[in-house]
Amino acid sequence: MNTTQKLNYLEYLKKVNLSENTNINSKQIEQIFILLRDDFKKSKLTFDDFSAISNHLYKQLGVLTYEKHEHSFSNLNKILECASDLNYLVRGPNKLLIGNLKAIFAYPHYKTQTLDEIIAEYTEEYPEFPIDNSLTPENAPLKGYEWISDVMYDLEAPEGTQDDIVDLIKIQGYKLGTPVTRMSAYNHQGLYAPLKSSLR
Repeated sequence: MNTTQKLNYLEYLKKVNLSENTNINSKQIEQIFILLRDDFKKSKLTFDDFSAISNHLYKQLGVLTYEKHEHSFSNLNKILECASDLNYLVRGPNKLLIGNLKAIFAYPHYKTQTLDEIIAEYTEEYPEFPIDNSLTPENAPLKGYEWISDVMYDLEAPEGTQDDIVDLIKIQGYKLGTPVTRMSAYNHQGLYAPLKSSLR
């Protein structure tokens, strides 16, 4: 949190009769979040401020869960994580932003859907394609392919960022195989085009 966000947080502590140096419990974290959420709905807090303070509460709840084994607030943990993500979701085209806001505004009274169902409704993972680890730049021509480039194909990437790769694989018959540059990232793959439709 920056200085302004820290001051705002201290004001919310006062509203539930707490100070910076007093211990906080799960119920008080929930009370502060609901106050935060209501002010955010009234445009009294920016996306960044709401997200930053929620992230601080999320970390505090994590400490309570680990140290005091308070596991009765699983929905609160999830909703704080949703709120923490808003500051970057709002900066790009991301369908999950709508789901997060819907879940946040409905908390804690979910009538027709559970929290998990709301989030899942707006979470659209990219398809998982097979990876041919035997396909390398050296043997690709023998297998009827040509290495085009190394790519980062992430199933959980923001909406719209992997569409080109999906289209190449689904429509033009490209494959994922061994990358030229070896990296530890699990989603770093080589992209191979059929020789008959090579873009080179």
